[in-house]
Amino acid sequence: MDEHTLGQLKQAIERALESGDLFDPAQLDEMRQRLQQLSAEQRNSLLDRLVNKLEDAGYINTEGKPPESPSAPGGAGGPESQLRFEVTDKAVDFLDSKH
Repeated sequence: MDEHTLGQLKQAIERALESGDLFDPAQLDEMRQRLQQLSAEQRNSLLDRLVNKLEDAGYINTEGKPPESPSAPGGAGGPESQLRFEVTDKAVDFLDSKH
């Protein structure tokens, strides 16, 4: 399986949320309004919870602890930018069944 960083995963989830492709058209406007009202901290917390749910459900596996870094957490060189995950076979099977 390809490995990616959790930072990349969070960015992809955020793009998917903002695009509205994950929501019923009737709920899309409400969801976009809610996302716009979130602070950066609230948005990051939401993304963390979504990543945790993906891992708890067995769709991704994270590997180890983030390496030590002198940069601030979440920054370009922060631990999250280097912590890796892999998509599991369960996720691949799920995505294949949707096409």
